[in-house]
Amino acid sequence: MLTGEASVDYTDPSKAAIAADRINRIIPGVRLLCLLRHPIDRMRSHYRHEVQRGRERASFVDAVTRPNNPYVERSDYYECLLPYLDRFDPSSLGILRFESLVDEGTTAWYEALRHVGLEQIPPPGTAYNVTEEKEQYTRAMRFLWERGVVDRLSPLVRIGGMRHAARRVLLRRDAEYDARLSTSKEEPVPPAILDALWSSTARLEAALDLGQLWELHETAETAEIAASSA
Repeated sequence: MLTGEASVDYTDPSKAAIAADRINRIIPGVRLLCLLRHPIDRMRSHYRHEVQRGRERASFVDAVTRPNNPYVERSDYYECLLPYLDRFDPSSLGILRFESLVDEGTTAWYEALRHVGLEQIPPPGTAYNVTEEKEQYTRAMRFLWERGVVDRLSPLVRIGGMRHAARRVLLRRDAEYDARLSTSKEEPVPPAILDALWSSTARLEAALDLGQLWELHETAETAEIAASSA
């Protein structure tokens, strides 16, 4: 039996060096697997997540052009993975594209299992945690969530009509929320950010001899539109 753990915090630029040091010290022979989403799609999804949690009030472009913002930093894949490139043998680090993993026509799921040494079992067929399907946290919900109260209260709110009442108090969906989510799809990414992220991706491709991970389009959706109209 193999034991594993996953967290986006392990590649957070503010924490990656500490995490890589500890992993290398405690389990130096670990098999590492990093799932990378198209960097612009990841940035847009990250923004929607923060809007849903009630932590982001700015429009998409205003948010991603703030100095040292986490949306751009966490899509700078070379810098995110540099602590691991410096501390581990490249053969221990497996890189998978998110788009390939969720595409039923690829072998990415089985490549992941092979990399970590697991038997070839069928992939899951359900998507969870889709931000656009969720309502926004109210200030009260965010207060309870950040203090770990929500998990403790979950068994109680399933009783009778309490779940419906709790949703009305703690979650909301209004025109302002929907409009802010829409900016994450409609507002273009500034060219300087695009150039920086594609440069970072190229450095990672070269460092691990990966070949081209994505076409140089703004988003995966843009690439599909361009391909269908060509």
